Amino acid sequence: MNENRYCKDAVESVEKVSSCPTSKEQWDKAASKKRCWEKALKQTCSAPEKFVYHCVINGYGNATLEVCAPERLILGHCTEFNEVGGVIQDQLLSPCINVLPRCDEYYLSSEAYKYEGCYKLVETKKLKTSTSQNVKHESSDETSGRDEIIIPVLTAGISLLGVAVLVIFILYAKRRKINRLRDKKGVQTEVHKKKIPTLFITDIESEENSDQQLRNKPILSSDCRNDGSEVMPERQSLIGEVHDQNTLGVSKVKRRQHSAESM
Repeated sequence: MNENRYCKDAVESVEKVSSCPTSKEQWDKAASKKRCWEKALKQTCSAPEKFVYHCVINGYGNATLEVCAPERLILGHCTEFNEVGGVIQDQLLSPCINVLPRCDEYYLSSEAYKYEGCYKLVETKKLKTSTSQNVKHESSDETSGRDEIIIPVLTAGISLLGVAVLVIFILYAKRRKINRLRDKKGVQTEVHKKKIPTLFITDIESEENSDQQLRNKPILSSDCRNDGSEVMPERQSLIGEVHDQNTLGVSKVKRRQHSAESM
């Protein structure tokens, strides 16, 4: 039988444990509980007497496993059970010169309990992994905390800016409306001022034309004589009428001027 090939029976017997025995007595006690001899008679990976209990590190060096598997000769490294390969073999990343106590130059995999330092590699790796995860978690918490502060402040700033822009727009619109009303009122006032003198001039010219026509009106009478002695009463009457109309015209102009000044 080839003890180096994938052993399905061994893979099916794998159990992850928190620690492994570090003495012959503890090893034998754990082996008794695992009862690998029962499977040894049924498996086809090795001779039954070589299919024995192991407690070794896994292929990643971050866990300890109990497994029933064919024992092998290990050369200067920690022992591992590779679940992918389904075989007991050397943990090539863990030479025994780096652990205490140091591994022998060669030993059987079923004697792995003698080299407690190999199990401590798992504890060290677990500690590093836990520390790394804690650092990442703390970094994530800090980032989250900063975000919790920055986001509300940024939101408030944007809101205030929006309100300020709205207020400025409203004030600008009101100011523009007031200016338009002022301009419109100024134009109307100017137009009104221009209309008043025109009306006065028109009225005055009309009155002057009327006076001129009265002055130029011929005096007709059946009793007139060449020396003019009989025409005086009629002429005086016409002159009086002209004077009254002039007086009335001037009075009208004064009243209109007074009314315009009042406006």
